[in-house]
Amino acid sequence: MNPPRHQELKSLDQQVDDLREANRQLEKEVSERIKAEQALRDAVLKYRIVADNTYDWEFWKAPSGEVLYVSPSCKRITGIDASEFYEYPDFLNRIIHPDDLSAWVDHRCAALAGHEAASMTFRIRHSDSSERWIEHVCQPVHDDQGRFLGVRGSNRDISKRKRAEEALRHERDRAQSYLDTVETVIVTLDSEGRITTINRKGCQLLDHTEDELIGQFWFATCLPQPYGTEKVYPYFLKLMSGELEAAEYFENPIVTRNGELRQIAWHNALLRDEHGRIIGTLSSGEDVTERRKAEQELKIANEILEAKHAALREKNLALKNVLEQVSSEKQLLKAQIQSNVDRVVKPTLRLLRQKVDVSTASFVDLLDSNLQDIASPLANRLQSNYASLSPGEIAIYSMIENGLSSQEMANLRGVSVQTISMQRKRIRRKLGIANQSVSLPSLLKSLTH
Repeated sequence: MNPPRHQELKSLDQQVDDLREANRQLEKEVSERIKAEQALRDAVLKYRIVADNTYDWEFWKAPSGEVLYVSPSCKRITGIDASEFYEYPDFLNRIIHPDDLSAWVDHRCAALAGHEAASMTFRIRHSDSSERWIEHVCQPVHDDQGRFLGVRGSNRDISKRKRAEEALRHERDRAQSYLDTVETVIVTLDSEGRITTINRKGCQLLDHTEDELIGQFWFATCLPQPYGTEKVYPYFLKLMSGELEAAEYFENPIVTRNGELRQIAWHNALLRDEHGRIIGTLSSGEDVTERRKAEQELKIANEILEAKHAALREKNLALKNVLEQVSSEKQLLKAQIQSNVDRVVKPTLRLLRQKVDVSTASFVDLLDSNLQDIASPLANRLQSNYASLSPGEIAIYSMIENGLSSQEMANLRGVSVQTISMQRKRIRRKLGIANQSVSLPSLLKSLTH
């Protein structure tokens, strides 16, 4: 074989082998590329499925403002197809509530400038003319080299939540209005003792605004120190831990802005969450400062009055003893007078009656009767009857009582019967029987017997 020819054939064989190897490498690269493209298609499909089926309205805008992606869920939220947003990149501006548009424009400009993630809420008009609340959040997008690729954002329909919040706010405001009409202090504390609610009466009493009090530590802000933090707060912590049962009724002082102490009578209840855990307290308090002052003043007045009563009782007892002593001595004196009249005067009168004539004997009998009245236990009653009578009228009074006639009295006193009659009328008038058909002798006997 010709050597040159042999070398040529050998070179051709090497070239064929190289081509075969290159072909194998090409087939491998093509296969790997096909696999990569398939994987990419699968990934694109996967992410497309994820993006297109997100519940929220997702979007991606290029730095130029061009809409690169809008999820189909935009139609559920706005009633407008995604194609509208692709065709008109600023279509959202058309449906934003006029009152929110200015804030949205400022936010969008900042976002497209590549600033940090940001969020806001705004209202839009749905295609059915209803109003929807949107919670918007967006952030800048960058590639591996840090180049700004635009803004990735998400819009969520929070209309139901807003309505619920509005209803809750309405109920809270209504409840607050009820609390503000109550003339007692209403206050709620969280588990750490911070004020979460306080009504108008509480603010007025403490002389603080609601904003000044909400979130403040009750035991340091509203109670005198160190009483509040050293005595009441430890008790509160034991309540929160469940170590102690809440006292339904409790009194303690609070301190106002100007340092005045007010005594409050509290009715308390524990607040619990849905799991039964203690999360705070609800208290209703009545200002009893003036009542307690009045009670203290009344107590002091009663003590003073009781002391005066005790002193008066002692004086009354002493007076009673004196009166009993006087009465005893008076009875003794009466007995002595009666004894002296019986021993000394009566025997003399009896002898005198035996020695005088009949006309004079009536004077002796009158004198005997008067002595008997003076000496008898009824003398004090006679003194009462004589109190308003003149001496002459007392003499006539005694004669009438002893049964003497007007003529006999006129003879004894040396006056006319008419004078005696006038004196009898005056006696009747002074005894209050001037216009009564009452026998004067009978009345006088009834007064002395």
